[in-house]
Amino acid sequence: MRRSSLILALLMCFVAICLGEKKITLGGMSAPKTGREMILEHFLHKTKPELNYDDLSKELLNCQNQWKLRHCFFSVFDSWAVPESGILEGNVRWTGHFKECRTARNQTIQGRWCISYFGFRYEPMPQGYPIDITLASCFPDICSEESIQIILEQFYNESPFLQHVMCPPTKQEPLTAASITGIAFAAFILYLVAMGTAIDVTLRVKKKPNSEDTKQKPKAIGVQIILCFSAVSNGEKILDMTKRPGTIPSLDGIRVFSMTWVALGHAYSVALFALDNASEVGRLVKSNAAMMAVIGAIYAVDTFFFLSGLLVAYLGIKHLNKTKGRINIPLMYLQRYLRLTPAYAFGILFSVGLYRYCGSGPYWTEVTDRVRELCIDIWWTNLLYINNFYPSINYCFPVSWYLANDMQFYILSPIFLLFFYRSKIVGSLLIGFICIGSVLTTGLITYFNELQPIAVLFSFQSSVFFRFFINTSVPAELSYTDKFQTDTYNTPWCRICVYLIGMATGLLIYETKGKIKMHSWAGSYRGPLPCAIVYSLFPQVHDTDFLSGNLSTFYETMARPMWALCMAWLTVACISGYGGPVASFLDWSAFKPLSRLTYSVFLTHFYVYMWFFAVQEKPFHLSNVNVVYYYLGTLVLSFGIGFVLSICIEWPMMGLVKLAFPGEKPKPLKEKSNGYTYQKAKPVMQTHVERGNVDVVNNEITQCVEHINGGFVPENQVTEQTAL
Repeated sequence: MRRSSLILALLMCFVAICLGEKKITLGGMSAPKTGREMILEHFLHKTKPELNYDDLSKELLNCQNQWKLRHCFFSVFDSWAVPESGILEGNVRWTGHFKECRTARNQTIQGRWCISYFGFRYEPMPQGYPIDITLASCFPDICSEESIQIILEQFYNESPFLQHVMCPPTKQEPLTAASITGIAFAAFILYLVAMGTAIDVTLRVKKKPNSEDTKQKPKAIGVQIILCFSAVSNGEKILDMTKRPGTIPSLDGIRVFSMTWVALGHAYSVALFALDNASEVGRLVKSNAAMMAVIGAIYAVDTFFFLSGLLVAYLGIKHLNKTKGRINIPLMYLQRYLRLTPAYAFGILFSVGLYRYCGSGPYWTEVTDRVRELCIDIWWTNLLYINNFYPSINYCFPVSWYLANDMQFYILSPIFLLFFYRSKIVGSLLIGFICIGSVLTTGLITYFNELQPIAVLFSFQSSVFFRFFINTSVPAELSYTDKFQTDTYNTPWCRICVYLIGMATGLLIYETKGKIKMHSWAGSYRGPLPCAIVYSLFPQVHDTDFLSGNLSTFYETMARPMWALCMAWLTVACISGYGGPVASFLDWSAFKPLSRLTYSVFLTHFYVYMWFFAVQEKPFHLSNVNVVYYYLGTLVLSFGIGFVLSICIEWPMMGLVKLAFPGEKPKPLKEKSNGYTYQKAKPVMQTHVERGNVDVVNNEITQCVEHINGGFVPENQVTEQTAL
C-alpha cells in the first residue's frame, strides 16, 4: 500500500511537470500555466507569441494567423481539455469535447481535434492503467499535424515528455481498395438476399392453399441458388424452436451460456483500454471474488473445444459405421472450409475496409487504424487457418486463434476416427497418448519458464507499479523460440487435450447408445469441481502473490483437462437422465435460436465492444451499474448483428453447400399412411431427459443432423461445424 501511494504521488508530480512548467499569478497565487491558458493569453490579450517563428514554415504561419479569426475562437477554446480530478484513480486521459471542436467553424475553417501524449514512451492502445497522460486540444483544420506538434512543443516549453501528437482527419478519407471491395461485396450479397426473398415470397403467394407437397422446390438450379439467400426462409430456420430428432440434449444451452461467458470476459478486457478509473480494476479483482468468474471466461473457450470434439467424433463414427469405413476426407475438409470461411472472411474484410466508416470519436481513428494495420498484410494467414503459427505475432481478428486451432484439430480428427473404427483399443490408446502428451507439454513449458496462471498475472498487471515500470508494449517481432517456449494459450499442442476429451465423450455416447448408468448422487458433483477450478486462485489474486513453481505447474497442467472432464460429466449426465432440472433448463427450446447465432456473434462481438468505447467522448467509468448496462446492451447488439450476418452470409452458404453436396439419402422405412409412402426417421438421440427414457438407434440415421451451430447438412458427409 505504501508503494502504491508513493507511486501515485510521483504520478501527480509528473503531471505537473509535463503540463505546467511555467507559472502565472492569479490573485497572488502561483498556478501552472497550461497550453490553453497560453493560447487565451496570446490571442485575447495580443501578447507577444512565445513561438520561434524562424523555425516555422509558411504553413505554420498561416495556421497561427487563422487563430486570430474570432468567429469560432471561444468554441475552440472551450473544447480544449484541462486536467481533471481523479488522477489517483488513473484519470489522466483528458479528451476535452470532441464534437464541440469539430462543429466550431466559420466560412473558411473548422476545428480540428488533436490529442497529445505525455510520458516516458508512447504505446498505442495500452491496456489497463494508462502509461501516459493525454491532453486534447483544438486547432483550425488548415493546420497540419506537423505544425500542430511544433506549436504544442512551444506551448509546453519543449517538454521532453511530449511523445506523440495525433490529429484525426476532419474530412472523410478516400476509399481504399479494401473499402471498395467490401462495399461491392456487401452490395452483391444484399442484392442476392433481396432477390432470394422476393422470389421466395412470390412462390409462397402463388402456392395453392390445399397443395399436398408444401415443400416442393423449383427445379431450376439457378432459382434454387437464389432461394438459398431468402431472408424469410433463413429467418424461419434460425428462429425455429422445434426439437428435431438427432440432437443431443443440453448442448444448445451449454453453447449459449459459453458464448455469453466469452463475451463477458471480452467486455472487461476491451474496457481496460478506455477507463478513467483504471485503479478500480485492481481493487475489484483483489477484493471481489465474483471477478474470478470474469477471468474464468477463458474456460468457456475450452467448452467450445470440447463440444467440437464431441460432435465430430459422434457424427464421424456413425458415418464410418454406415459406410463401412469409407470416408471422402478431401470433400470433408472442403465442405467445412466452405461452411466456415465466408462469414469469417467478410468479418476480416469489414474490419480492414469498412469498420473505419462506422463511427467517430476521440479514439476512433486510433482504434480503426490499429485494427487495419494488424490485418492489412497478413489477412491471408487467417483464411488459411495458420494464423496461430505465422507470423509469430499475429493479432489480426483477435478471436481468430480459436478458429485456427479448431480447424487444425478437425483436420487431424479422421486419423483418430479411422483408428477407432478399425480397433477400439488402438483408437482409444491413441487418443489417450496424444492427450497425455498435450498435458505433459503444457506442464513442462509452465515449469521451465516459471509461468503463472492468467488470474494471478492479471492481479499483478492491474497494479500501478506494473503499468509504469514494466514495458507491456507488443514487440514488433518475436522469435518462434520465444513464442513457443512461453505460449500455452494459443498453441494447438497445449489445447488439443480438451478437444480429444470431447472426442472420447462422443465415442462413449455412441458406443453405449447413451445408456450410461450413474449413481443417483453423481449429478451433485458437477458444480464443486468447476467452481474450484475458477475460484481456487482467489487467495493468490487477493494478495497479488505468485504460486510456487510446482503448484503453478500443477494448476496450469490440470485445469483445462479437468474442466473438459466436468463438461463430459455434465453432458453424459444429461443424456443418461441424471441431469435433473439442470438438463431440462439447458434443453429449453428457447436456446435453439440463440445457439444458431453463436458463430456469428463470436465473429462480431469483439468489434462491437471496441466500437462502443471508441465512439465515446469520455473514458468509461468502471462501476457495477455501468458494466451491467454496457455488457447487456452490447451483447444484445452483438446478437442482432450476428442475426443479420447469419441471414446474409452464414445460412445462405450452408444452403449452397447442401445444394452442391446433397449426399446420399438414407434408406427409408416404408409405411403406409393415407395412401402415401413416407420416410420415418428414427431419432439418434431423443431429447427426453428422464432416466431410462433415452433411446439411441445407430443403424437408422436420420437424413439431416442439426449442426452444433444450428445448421443442417446431410449427416453422412461428416461436415460437423465448430462448436460455436
